[in-house]
Amino acid sequence: MIAKAPQGRRNRGLEVFELLTESEVQRSFRNLFKTKDVAPDTFDKAEALLDELRPESPLRHRLSIELEEIRKLQTARA
Repeated sequence: MIAKAPQGRRNRGLEVFELLTESEVQRSFRNLFKTKDVAPDTFDKAEALLDELRPESPLRHRLSIELEEIRKLQTARA
């Protein structure tokens, strides 16, 4: 998720955004899947978190694999 910078600062008419750190992405990702019951929009939120990471990030690769495994488990439970 991209959050607005404090006080809505502007840079040449554009809003300034703060990107999440890898640590924040990892913590948020873990919090999404704390419970066994996964809401339908949880996967969209997880994908949005992955989009915060650089394409070459090892964390992005690892969390992408975990997300696919969680999807498979959820599909098997349904």
